[in-house]
Amino acid sequence: MNQATRLIKKIRVGKIIFTSLLASLCSTAFAQLDITDMNTGSATSTSLVSELVGQSSNVTVTNIAVTGDLRCAGTFTGGTNLGAGTLGFDSGVIISSGGALDSVGPNISDETSGEFFTSGDAFLNSLLSGEETYDACVLEFDFECPGATAVTLDYVFGSEEFNEFVGEEANDVFGFSLNGTNISTIPGSNGLPVSIANINCGNPYDPNSTEPYCNLFINNDLQNGGGTIDIEADGFTTVLTAEGELLAGVNHMKFAVADTLDEAFDSWVYLKSGSFGCVTPTPEPTPTPTPTPTPTPSPSAEPYLLLSTTYTAYLDGVEYANEDIFTFNETTQVVEMLFDGSDVGLELNRVDGIAKSNNGDLLMSMDVNASLIGVGEISQVDVLRFTATSLGENTSGTFSMLFDGSANRLTSSCMDMNAFSFFESVGVAEDDDGDGIPNEQDSCPLDPDNDADGDGLCGDAKLYFSLRRSALIDGAWYQDEDIILYEEATDTYSLYFDGSDVGLSHADIDAVKILDDGSILMSFICTPTVPGVGVVNDEDIVRFIPTTIGQNTAGSFELYLAGAATGLKGDRFDLNAIERVVE
Repeated sequence: MNQATRLIKKIRVGKIIFTSLLASLCSTAFAQLDITDMNTGSATSTSLVSELVGQSSNVTVTNIAVTGDLRCAGTFTGGTNLGAGTLGFDSGVIISSGGALDSVGPNISDETSGEFFTSGDAFLNSLLSGEETYDACVLEFDFECPGATAVTLDYVFGSEEFNEFVGEEANDVFGFSLNGTNISTIPGSNGLPVSIANINCGNPYDPNSTEPYCNLFINNDLQNGGGTIDIEADGFTTVLTAEGELLAGVNHMKFAVADTLDEAFDSWVYLKSGSFGCVTPTPEPTPTPTPTPTPTPSPSAEPYLLLSTTYTAYLDGVEYANEDIFTFNETTQVVEMLFDGSDVGLELNRVDGIAKSNNGDLLMSMDVNASLIGVGEISQVDVLRFTATSLGENTSGTFSMLFDGSANRLTSSCMDMNAFSFFESVGVAEDDDGDGIPNEQDSCPLDPDNDADGDGLCGDAKLYFSLRRSALIDGAWYQDEDIILYEEATDTYSLYFDGSDVGLSHADIDAVKILDDGSILMSFICTPTVPGVGVVNDEDIVRFIPTTIGQNTAGSFELYLAGAATGLKGDRFDLNAIERVVE
């Protein structure tokens, strides 16, 4: 690529090139992220890897190296305190095609550029279509995980090239090379790379865009109504998980990011602290020609929780994948498999909401748009019903749609229902269509025609839910710390729980259960400070006891379940869905 061609990109967009020093000075005065780079700070290549691996006891790391200008890499904290938004995790490692310090907010420019005039990277070049890379920043190392078969980590990608370079010929590039294979791909996409071209909401930005992965994008562009999140990137992804298969023995991991075409318009990759971990499989079960259905587990009359996790968890030596649901007895603290998602086609789906209907069916939502046998296309704002013929280690049954989000005006591709609680009245509901066949427990199992608006609900069913990010529904804005109430009887949405009223601003709720006494169980994606409780971890459950609810939410919090103290813990244990049952 000659110098004249590289210059065209700068002239065409009218860039003002900021030096890395100037941008960091302007940003630091308002700093929310606290970044320590390898140039002026205390960060070293070893401390970067230690931050990434955390307390993982089964990972041994050697031959650590960082390539690029020392200003391109460092560690950070403060990711959950970014004004109107959050990175999705508090701390970790940052690498950049410019200066790591330039990521500090607030967003004061659409054009932040740190030009080091260093070389590109061959691996990143291989991900492009003939373009060259510049100002590459690379963190790489060898590692071993005895007995493990896979490695996972969580990350966010952000860039100044959102949104004006969406749809352009070339964009800044990043990748995670595991033994030469890029594992920074979109979950459920069959290997599509995470990139500016693939995760966006159009150019110009449109919150109702039909781009297939708009739901994975967060806008922060000053020219498109953003800039309220205190980070310099004009846009960034939601928290994504990379996963790859390991070789026996030593493996090589490489994290890299670079500018493309020229050294301008920086991009950043944020790697979650402690999220780099290896997955050790459980022994394969002995195959049988015809699996024999096991009786549905019948927990005792003691209260128990139905739980699912964001990542694969190992409890008492048993593996629970993120498509599984397990029971946790609150009295005995015994954990048992209830729903094995891999038995019914959910291997690439993560359960992120659970409820149990009055007739015993399991209700659940997923964190990806997908196609499901018996239902067809499902989205992240749908609630599914699973009618079991067998549960436990040999799960079988059928899926059907309970709540169709698109039929209920939840039409933005950016919406993700990542927590819900469901209420059905006891007894027989009305015969909506007048044919003499009444509804049974509000959920239309006897007469689907009673479902007048075609959303899967009948009678006075109520759906309480929280969203992964702020969204507009029927003219009202809701935040990720809020709980929204949908009432079937009136076909309306309203604010049920205002998290900002009770000190939970930007504390993303990712699991919720409305109890019979009106109190609310909830868990969070990050580790927020909850009034009256303190810092809670993502394996903990808190209980909110309201005095008022709705637009003026008030009440008090208490710690309901300390996950680590009850055995619900691990290097990456994160509760993703909860339901409480007393039978």
